[in-house]
Amino acid sequence: MLMRIKRGLGVSAVILVAALSVATIVRAADWPMYRGLDHTGISKETGWFDASAGVKIVWEKKIGKGFGTIAIGAGRAYAMGSDGAKDTVFCLDAKTGAKVWSFSYAAKLEPKLHEGGPSATPTIDGENVYTISKHGDVYCFSADKGKVQWTRKIKSKKPSWGFSGSPLVSGDLLILNAGATGTALNKKTGRIVWSSGPGASGYATPVPSIQICGLNGRSFAQLRSRHFAPPCQPAWITFQQKCSQHRSNSIRSPAKP
Repeated sequence: MLMRIKRGLGVSAVILVAALSVATIVRAADWPMYRGLDHTGISKETGWFDASAGVKIVWEKKIGKGFGTIAIGAGRAYAMGSDGAKDTVFCLDAKTGAKVWSFSYAAKLEPKLHEGGPSATPTIDGENVYTISKHGDVYCFSADKGKVQWTRKIKSKKPSWGFSGSPLVSGDLLILNAGATGTALNKKTGRIVWSSGPGASGYATPVPSIQICGLNGRSFAQLRSRHFAPPCQPAWITFQQKCSQHRSNSIRSPAKP
């Protein structure tokens, strides 16, 4: 099964699911977070596409405007979109496109040099799904029913184009690219475990390693996720040349070693 979100300029996001036109279709592996389980953006699946046979669209679903991607787990697809006045988190049956559940909350579109809407991808961790809006609204949902387990509003300064880094689960922590060099919440309760202060973050998604790597608008910082206590200090920071905000934005995620 091939799944993607089609984004067009000024149009609503559409989830497209295409089935391969071959006799035997191998069930797709889960893709529970931004860039996949290995955080590389590379699938290990093979033999899933025959260009000569082509593909056909099985179902499609309009979910509103946004720039996040799809998370897939246990036969369900999770995605986010905006109708202009509110964001909606969707849980869909991956095979049929039928809505399993959805949850909406008030959120401005803010189409600043782009179409607007949420930018982060949902993260699936066992029985829960985590999301963050561009305005800093963090939610933990039960993956099956969409029940809100907890919610928290990020208080650090919002970057110019909103919070964009997808949540990262590291043990019992939920790591967010919020604050100067990151914020960690208890994934079960939403309680702040450590924070790097009120400064604006960059836009990249954290990646797991022995340390957690974080980015802000001017620097690259390596963070030891489990040993921080406010006020936290990065293990090291390499400062880059300071540029104007419109010329230099930390968008790319660090590469996992």
